[in-house]
Amino acid sequence: MHPIVDRTLPASRFPRLTPLTDDVELRAYADAYERASGYRVPEAHLRRSTVLGLLVAGRLVGGAVLSGTEPLRTLQRLPSSEQGRIRERLAPRRVVDVSCVWLTAEFRRSAVSGIFWWALLRRIHLTGAEDVLFGTERPGLYRLYLTTHAELLYQGPVTVDGQDVFGWIFLKKNTSPWPVAARMTLHTARRRARRPARRVRAGAATAAGPSR
Repeated sequence: MHPIVDRTLPASRFPRLTPLTDDVELRAYADAYERASGYRVPEAHLRRSTVLGLLVAGRLVGGAVLSGTEPLRTLQRLPSSEQGRIRERLAPRRVVDVSCVWLTAEFRRSAVSGIFWWALLRRIHLTGAEDVLFGTERPGLYRLYLTTHAELLYQGPVTVDGQDVFGWIFLKKNTSPWPVAARMTLHTARRRARRPARRVRAGAATAAGPSR
């Protein structure tokens, strides 16, 4: 079940990415993100950041967190030696850190996913930051992020919420979002086109496959 985010305006069925600000909304975001990813994001991090929630009919189904202040969540997952190296690289520039990106499984292969990414890229661009820092531990997102033409700063062991996993960290100039969104959309369309059609047994209904 998706948490309901109370709003004074009537709930729209058209997906919209909107800032979440009060304690109830931030707690709902932390809970939903944990269910989707298995990671718990500290509410203190949410309070000092811009938290964007994707709402569909008043329900929270995805989102992302943008932050320009230390500590940067993306760097915190790195070994200490790598944190220092990358901080030196970032020091002269204004950076926005994009973390806690998620979307519920039922929408990952739908038009809602495309709307989410286009809206998120626009929001990132509007921060005015010079560079965008982001990372992932998911191979599917890693392949998607490669389409942004970002620089791969690091790949190797990372620690997220006490879990040791393999991850990737990227840095990209904060340029126009439209070419990036177009490449991401094309990548997703090609993956769907290459996916073999399911065989349907006689008398059986087609089942929806698992989302990544």
